Amino acid sequence: ITSQTFNTWFNNQWNGYQRIIYSYDSNKNLINELYQTSDYTNWGNTLQFTNSYDSINNRISRLEENWNITSWLRYMQYLYVYDAGNKLSGEISQNWINTDWQNSGYITYSYDENDNLNHYLSQLWFDSVWINNTQLNTTYNPDNFVTERLYQGWYANAWVNYWKHNFNLDENNFLNTEILKYWEGTGSTITYADSVVNYYQPVLGIPEPQSEDEFLSVYPNPCNGKFTLNSKSPVGSIEIYDMAGVKVYADNKNSPQTSRDYTIAEAKKGMYILKVKYKGEVFSKNIVVQ
Repeated sequence: ITSQTFNTWFNNQWNGYQRIIYSYDSNKNLINELYQTSDYTNWGNTLQFTNSYDSINNRISRLEENWNITSWLRYMQYLYVYDAGNKLSGEISQNWINTDWQNSGYITYSYDENDNLNHYLSQLWFDSVWINNTQLNTTYNPDNFVTERLYQGWYANAWVNYWKHNFNLDENNFLNTEILKYWEGTGSTITYADSVVNYYQPVLGIPEPQSEDEFLSVYPNPCNGKFTLNSKSPVGSIEIYDMAGVKVYADNKNSPQTSRDYTIAEAKKGMYILKVKYKGEVFSKNIVVQ
């Protein structure tokens, strides 16, 4: 896709009021997103994002600029770091203040030996040092199924619990029980808890999934760009597109997992389309980022 125009009905005709123009490099990497608005006569610049990539097409920076009458003004940039296996290991956000970039936030990603994301650490820049903010620890069993997620916040120089989600699986990795707990801001008192118990009955055969809702579930949805995908069976490739049709995420690895965490990097608010391939079929789910 090279452009997208949004129209409104005015004076008995459709009139464009906003458009996005996309530019790509020779490797089909998205390098520029130009946002413009119209007074129904002329188009004017408002905002643009510029991406850069390394030699193996990993995005390494994203620059956000605002239009100020005659020129672009720097506003924010994001810098991306990858490990030796080309997995995203860090994101740095910086604000343009006066004449220089100033640190704002830093996110660190860690993975286990099976490439499962097991630690997410968010830090904020304060008084020239990085201060802990939040972290998410995820535990997997030997078959790479999630057994626990623990979300914590930094409070009084220590990590305190915000919420914890436990998954108890049987020998076939079927989910037996789920336990969910939420704590108040200091981590000293549980404010909410819930549990689910699943019972199974042996059957002669398992029918193929008939619909997306039967086969896939996404939570939380709406989300902040990070979500968990559950499926009845291990799936093949996973792709995520924004409403302009631009692919913002792809994972072509076949995994034995039926529950995995995903992140739409630098996701803006809006709707995204998740596409999952399973035995030649394509299943779709809408994801809302708030």
